[in-house]
Amino acid sequence: MYSSNQLKKLGKRLRKGSRTEEDLSMLANYKASFDEVLFDLNSKIFKSLSINDIPVILSGRSKRSKSLIRKLCRPSNHSMDLSRVDDIVGLRLIVRDIQLQDQALSIIKQFEGVRKITDYRESGKNYRAIHVVISKNEKLIELQIRTCAQHLWAEESESFGEKTKEGNGPDYIAKYLSELSLACKKIDDGKSVSFFKHELFKSRKPIEVLYRYLLQAYEHASAASLKSSMDYSFLVTYDTKASSLINKEKFWDDERFESVKEYKRICKLLDENRYDVLLFNSKLDDALYVTHSRYFPKGIFR
Repeated sequence: MYSSNQLKKLGKRLRKGSRTEEDLSMLANYKASFDEVLFDLNSKIFKSLSINDIPVILSGRSKRSKSLIRKLCRPSNHSMDLSRVDDIVGLRLIVRDIQLQDQALSIIKQFEGVRKITDYRESGKNYRAIHVVISKNEKLIELQIRTCAQHLWAEESESFGEKTKEGNGPDYIAKYLSELSLACKKIDDGKSVSFFKHELFKSRKPIEVLYRYLLQAYEHASAASLKSSMDYSFLVTYDTKASSLINKEKFWDDERFESVKEYKRICKLLDENRYDVLLFNSKLDDALYVTHSRYFPKGIFR
C-alpha cells in the first residue's frame, strides 16, 4: 500500500507532532492493511494448538493510533522506522500454566516467518511472558504468550494507565505491582501464596478473587472456542474518561471489509484522547473478556 520511504516520512511527521487528517488517515490505512494477515495467523495458531490438545484463549487487535504515536515519540525510539514497528497489530495467547506455555512455544517457533523470540519470564522484571515476532507477507506481527498468572499481572498493571504500564507511575502502585509479580511467579512455580504486605491486596483481591475468576473464564472460553468454526471481528468503543464500554459490534468473518470501514469512520468522529476505538478478531466474545478485560468491566474477569 505504501512504500518504505512514505512510511518513514509519516513516522517522522507524527514524531514531530503532526496530527493532520491526512496523516492520521494514512496511519489508519496502514494499520488496516494488516487485517487479513492478522486473521490468517490467528486461525493458523489456533488450529495448530488445538490439534495438539493445547487449550488456549486467543485474540488479535490493532494497536491504538495514540499508543503507536506515543511509542514513536519515546526517546529510545527516536530513529525507529514506522515500517519496522513489530506490534502495530498483535495477538494475545493465554494458556493455563508454564507447561502449556512451553508446549505452545515449541509449536509456534516452528512456524515459517518467526523472526524473534523474547522470553521475559526470567528477565528479573515484573512483566513476565514470551513474545514472538512473526513476519507474514512482509508484515510484522507480535504474539504474546502468557500464562493466566502472567496475564493477571499484565491486566492489573494496565488498569492503572499508560504511565504505570510504561514504568512511570506512582511509587505506591509500583510496589504493589512488584509484590504481585512475585506472587504470580510463585503461582507459576507451583508454590503457595498466602501473605501480602501491600494494602492494595486487601481492596483489589488480585489472587483470591481476580485470579480465581480468570481461571474459570479461561476454562470456559478455551472450551467454547473449540466449538466455534467462525472467526469474528469485534469493533469496540471505550470511554477512557468514564471507564465505560460504549459499544461492541460483532461482524462475521465475511464482513471484514465492513468492520474496517466502520472502524475508520468512528475513529474520525471521536476524540482519540478520550475514546479508545479498537478492532479485535477472535472466535467468541468471552475470549475478549479474558484477553482484554480492561474494556469489559462487566465481563467474566471483572
